[in-house]
Parts: sequence; structure tokens; C-alpha cells
Amino acid sequence: MNVVTKKIALQFVVGLTALLISTVVVAQTPPVQVMQLNQQALTAYGNLDIAEALELLKQAEGLCAQNNLTGNPLARTYLNLGMVEYGGNGDSGAALEYFRKAMCLDNTVKLDPLNSTPEMEALLVLAKNQATSLEACADTRPTPVSPTTPDTPTQTQPAAPVMNNVIRHTPVTQQKELFPIPLYAQTNPDEDVKSVILYYRTVGERIFQQLPMKPYEGGWAATIDCDVLTTFEPTGIDYYIAVLDSATQLLATAGTEAQPFQVSIVQVLTDAFPVLPNASPPTQCQRTCPPWNPDCNKGGSGACKDYGDFCSADSDCCDDMVCASGTCEPGKAGRKRGGGGSDEEFEHKVRIMLSAGTGLGVVSSGTYDANDFPNMYSGFKVGNDAGMALNKLHFRAGVMVALPVEKLEVGVTFRGDLPLAPGYSALAPSVIANASYRILGSNAIKGVQLLGVFGLGWMNVMHRIPFDDCAMQDINESDLTYTCSPLDWYEQDSSYAVTRNGFRKSGFLGVELGVDANFWLTKNFGLNLGVMFDVLFPTFAFNMDFQGGVALRF
Repeated sequence: MNVVTKKIALQFVVGLTALLISTVVVAQTPPVQVMQLNQQALTAYGNLDIAEALELLKQAEGLCAQNNLTGNPLARTYLNLGMVEYGGNGDSGAALEYFRKAMCLDNTVKLDPLNSTPEMEALLVLAKNQATSLEACADTRPTPVSPTTPDTPTQTQPAAPVMNNVIRHTPVTQQKELFPIPLYAQTNPDEDVKSVILYYRTVGERIFQQLPMKPYEGGWAATIDCDVLTTFEPTGIDYYIAVLDSATQLLATAGTEAQPFQVSIVQVLTDAFPVLPNASPPTQCQRTCPPWNPDCNKGGSGACKDYGDFCSADSDCCDDMVCASGTCEPGKAGRKRGGGGSDEEFEHKVRIMLSAGTGLGVVSSGTYDANDFPNMYSGFKVGNDAGMALNKLHFRAGVMVALPVEKLEVGVTFRGDLPLAPGYSALAPSVIANASYRILGSNAIKGVQLLGVFGLGWMNVMHRIPFDDCAMQDINESDLTYTCSPLDWYEQDSSYAVTRNGFRKSGFLGVELGVDANFWLTKNFGLNLGVMFDVLFPTFAFNMDFQGGVALRF
């Protein structure tokens, strides 16, 4: 090769190099550079190159200082610095300091799920609790570095379009949590462009997924949709765009696999809402709720936060969860959600039931005389076979106390048979120690609850035993004796016999199992229906009570 040829070749290489450098400079605005440095640092951390990871993150921090960048870019840099200090160097003090700075700047940033540990998450919660005052966050902003050239930007600028002879694309740098990410690019109509492919991955993943972009408004469009955002709930998305010709050969890219663009997933946008040309903003995604939390998408301003998500108040969390130490955990807080009304909950301390009813049971066989049945005149012994028997009208009065264990109550119930037959004691009292567990329903101000009830105690139930007796004649009031007329009444025709109802006492110990339904009409008042099954001994009976009444709670 002669000297002239070498000179021409050298000029060509220099010109091509300058063109490539100019393209890269245009593509890399400061926020993009910061995110790329963070991605490179995470890669180094994953390769156990701790020193390289720290060096890259320090470069990102310096770049934020030079360009007066705060908010999400600097917060994510501090978050990753804390992660590397803790996971790589075991320095919990330095990690806590970086986490605190990150929370002061943006308390919505989250640790990379592939690199975090429970200990890191606990440290981050502690840092978030510390970052609650202006004094605690006074040292968060980095010291600005004096610009070396007048062209150095002094404030955050929107991402500049990336362009070359084939493709033009404006990178998306932020998207709100649980919203699809629309991406748009234009290609040169003079080029042989056959297809445009979007390559994307969630932050922390190694492999990019492919998504063909479709022709749209003179360009190409694709959307990273809810399947990705609700399944993985990523902290960010890496992506780049490739342009292929009719022979499926690569013509150009916007971003690369080595240096992709990164979309930060945030709770509060500091940039414009990403949207395709001449299109409305995308609608919010809905989580696929687990069976134990079917209302996970309820909330005042969108999807609620599930177990382990960061929160600032109980209202941020889904139903049956509270905000504890900065994260959502199972629990009850007596809060009102979005629509008010029946969604407002009332954490009662005491519940009172007042009810009445009747029932029936299976009783054992037995033999009785006037000592058992005071309304018997003949004095003969009568008996019954084992079988069904009705019980008397009864009432119940119970007091239940709520325990710290959710849905569980303990208390005591008094049961008494109403005195509707002459000669018998006024009441057959029962005192039962009860425990109840809420099977269905919540502590809503209005609504239905179904409770399982267990009891054990001193129990007496009066069962009705019909018997034949003589018609009462010749009462001797001096000794309270009766004479049946005629004396052989039992052997005469049936007109001399009278059927009376005796009441046998079953018990005096018993075990109870049943179901109570409360229909709450207000915070303190409701209706009560119940079915109770009792096993009584040593005088055996299997009894079933039906009752209805009112319920009170305070």
C-alpha cells in the first residue's frame, strides 16, 4: 500500500471515528449517563468486582454533582452505593448513611430484587424512618463541581433525541409505577427498513426479551405492557431498539445491549408522562390479586400496596394490612378506604348477644314419677324410650371480649329455660364458657359476619316428655295429696286419662358447638341468628337450639 492510499485510509478512519463519537455524545444526556453507570456498577457487583462497582457509582455521583442532578438519578446512585457497601464490604454504617441519603431524595426507590437481602431491606426501612426531617436530609445534596466549560448544563434537561442516518428515538427515562411504557421511533424512509425490534429487560435481568415494533404515525411503536410490570414489579427497565433490513441484517440501533437506555419506575414523575404521538396516556395496570387478598387493587388513588411494599400510611396498604415500619404487613387498623360506608371498619372490644328460641334433641330413655314431674297426679311411674324430644322456650345472654389475636373472642353465656309450666323451677340455668372465631366477613360498620362458636360448662336443658295421667279429683290441701277418680282409672276407658307434658332435665355438664350470624346495621347494633349443638351428660341428650335476637358491640 503506497503513502497516498495509507493517508486516505487514515482520514477515512478518523472521520468515521469522529462521526461515531458525535453520535454517542448526542445520545448520552446526563440522566442517561448516570443510569448507564449504575447499570455497569450492578454488572460489576454481580461479577464480585466490588472496587469497580464502587468506582463506577462514585463517577455517577460526581456526574450528578456536575449537572446539579437530584431526585431519582442521585437517589438510585446512593441506593446502589449502600447495597455495594453492605453486600460487598460488610459496612452497615456506610450502607445506612447512603440509604438515608437515597430516602431523603426519593423514598420510592427500591433495591434491586436480585441483589438485595432481608438484612438490606431492614436497613433500608431504618434509613427511611430516619429521613423524616429537614435536618436529617440537610447533607443530601452533593456539592456542585464548578463547570469546566460554559456548555456544561446546570439543571436537569429532558432526554435528547438519539439519531443517526437510519433511526431517530427520544429515550423514555421515567414511568410511573404500574403504568405501561410506550416507546416510539422513526426510521429514514430512504433506507431499506423491513422491521424494527425492541429489546428490553427488567433491571437485574441478564437476558433481553424481543418485542416487534409496529408501524404507527409515520414511525414505529411498541409498549412494555402490564404483564411485565405487574408480574415482576421492576425498579426499572433497560431497553434498546434495533433496525433490520429486508435481508434481516442489522442497519442501526438506538442504544445497545452493552449500553441500553434505562426507564426508572417511580411513584412520582418528574418528567412528562410518556405517551405515543396523538395518543392518550396509558391506563394504570391492575395487579392479579392473590386469593387471600382479593381487593389488592383497591385504594384511594389507584392500586393499593401489598405485603412487603413500602408505605407511609395505613391507607396506602391493601385491605387487612397496616403500614408498620415503612412496609405493608398483615393487620387491622380500623381505617376507611376510598368509598367509605361499609368499607369503614370498627375495632370493637366487647360484643353482647341477647336472644331467645327453642329447639329439639335426642334424649336417652328414662323412668319418672311425681318427684320428677310435679304436675303428675297419679303417682305411677312412667317411662320413655330414647328418641326425639322438643325442648322448652329458652333465652341466652352472652358477653364476648375481643382478643389481640385477630378474629378471636372469648366470653361467657347464660342460658335459661323460660318458666312456662306450673310446678317446675323457674329456670333451668346454664353457664357456658365460650370462644368464637370469625369465619366470614370483616369488622365493617355495616355487613354480615359468620362466627364459629365453641363452649364448655354447666348446662341444663329441659326436654318435653308426654305421659298419661288421671284426671285430678279430691285434692287434700292439708297434705297436698290427690285422689284419682275412679281409682281404677287406668283400666277404664280413655276418657279418664289425661295426657300431660313432663319436663326432664338433661345435663348437668355439656359441650357446645355452633354458628352465630351477625347482621350489623350500625356500628353498635345488629341482628343475631344462631344454631347451637349441645352434648349433655351424665343425663344424656344431644340438643339443638335455634335462636334469634339482637347484638351490640362497643
